[in-house]
Amino acid sequence: MRTCCLALLLVIWVCLAGSCSAQATTTMNDKGVVTLSDGEPLGRAVVNMHAPDWAGASNEGHVTAERDGNTVEGMFGLPGKAEGGLLYSVTCDSRDDGVDLAYEIEFTDPTDIFGAYVSFLLPADRFQGKRATLLHSGTSALLPEGEDSPGLSEPASALAIDLGDGTSFVIASDTRARVLVQNNRVYGSSDFEVRFHVFGKGAVAPGMVAPRRFKVAIVPTPEVAQVAESMRPKVIFDPDKPYAVVLSKGTVRIGTRTNRFVDVSLAIHGVAWAYATQGDAEVQATESGNRRYFAGSLNVPAAEGRIMKFLETAGDEDGALSLAYELSFPEAVRLNGYQVSFSADLDDYSGVPFELATDEGPQTLSIPEAHEDNFLYRGKTTRVAVAPGSPNGFVIDIDQPSDLLVQDNRGWGGSTVEFRFNFRRQEEGEEVPAGEAVSRRFAFRLNSPLQVALSESASTSETDTSNWVAYTLPWDSAPVDVSFLNHKPAGKFGFVKARNGKFILADTGEEIRFWGTCFSAGANFPSHEQSEKIARRLATPTRAGPSATSSPNPPTTPAPSMPKVSTASTTSSPA
Repeated sequence: MRTCCLALLLVIWVCLAGSCSAQATTTMNDKGVVTLSDGEPLGRAVVNMHAPDWAGASNEGHVTAERDGNTVEGMFGLPGKAEGGLLYSVTCDSRDDGVDLAYEIEFTDPTDIFGAYVSFLLPADRFQGKRATLLHSGTSALLPEGEDSPGLSEPASALAIDLGDGTSFVIASDTRARVLVQNNRVYGSSDFEVRFHVFGKGAVAPGMVAPRRFKVAIVPTPEVAQVAESMRPKVIFDPDKPYAVVLSKGTVRIGTRTNRFVDVSLAIHGVAWAYATQGDAEVQATESGNRRYFAGSLNVPAAEGRIMKFLETAGDEDGALSLAYELSFPEAVRLNGYQVSFSADLDDYSGVPFELATDEGPQTLSIPEAHEDNFLYRGKTTRVAVAPGSPNGFVIDIDQPSDLLVQDNRGWGGSTVEFRFNFRRQEEGEEVPAGEAVSRRFAFRLNSPLQVALSESASTSETDTSNWVAYTLPWDSAPVDVSFLNHKPAGKFGFVKARNGKFILADTGEEIRFWGTCFSAGANFPSHEQSEKIARRLATPTRAGPSATSSPNPPTTPAPSMPKVSTASTTSSPA
């Protein structure tokens, strides 16, 4: 009997702690719309998009779809000014720890859009008044009871809503992208829309398949961060150690905080060697897991209206940076060449050897200390190894024999040696026929460990503060006394005047500068005891300002500014 009672008490305790809350379950219809529930409606998940005129479409509307078990593949036409259709697939699995959702989204035609999303439509009457938090920033707001906006929109990987019973409803993604929480009651609907952006505003192209995974669950509130991190672990790197970061246009920077080893970029030479790089392109980007995807178009210089389209996939493969390109020309165009270039900084790589795998066997050459020849090598290769044995040396592997030009850019006033993989190169220019397409895959490895960051925003660096000692500088004292800079008595050199945008002393013409302070509200009326401390503190400024203390109205001091002059509350010094 005692054992049974203890077991019952344990069950009651566990349930009160939140572990007995109903878990999220799901059903999916033949269009791929997912309905979520925990005994009461939690909402539904849909694929939707907006055309440039804000006309919208989703898989809740007219679609063509096929179902195979727990996967639905479908397509719906694009509305308004957008062209073509949106292809999608949805896979839905209910598990003991919640619901797993996997999406793939692709457009059938080149078109402009305002955005494409996976949206979770949550019943407003259930969630209003509850606190929603974006992770990992911690930005939060109460979901409004009226038509006000929640004011939640920023890059995030998850959203959690505190249910008020020790549990939270979590929607966690494998990707950090813009998340918008929108109150659709202002549009006549009855839900909050949690919009996870898959594609942003801009041009999209067929072949750019964007995958996205989600975990939807109800968990004890202290476990929210754990769920979010299980879907998208933090990417933490040390900027003082070598890393590769993929930038917003798909270009890549490899190096450390202070050293730039190698840059990677697409480039085109129009006729007469007019030049454009990937940094000039119009690009749409999305990512999922350890992959980032780009679709873009780059104008061919000196060929008005002609473009090169490209698809690029960047990934992290066990510490190697993988780069896959698909390049195409929708219209015929005349140019001198187009290529993928790996440009190595000569401060790090002059005087070092490089090895090539060629059809004639391995070759070893060197990058000279001083400029000797513009072109160090021309030929086909499948591998380049620069500075073998050196920690900053690197290897580029190519998936097929490719034309390589090794160019010493000092011949044109540059400071790099360029490993240029040419897909065309003709000194006099040549015609590229409409529809020409090439693809190439590269793997870049550094001889020392390489940290790969798929975007600047997705990467964080953290300082170990475990041995730091917390210290708050009191508002009413300063560790260094610089009151000797004050004129004593105040005003001994005359009034302060303004001349040519500067403060000067009337008697001497000498320029002076001030540490500005700001008092507001009750801080303008300190007690006699506080005012003496404030005066002493103002006479010894050594930092931006005092921190808050137990004082009922502590003064605040912002960064230096030009206040109204008061010799009782400023410090002056000669220019």
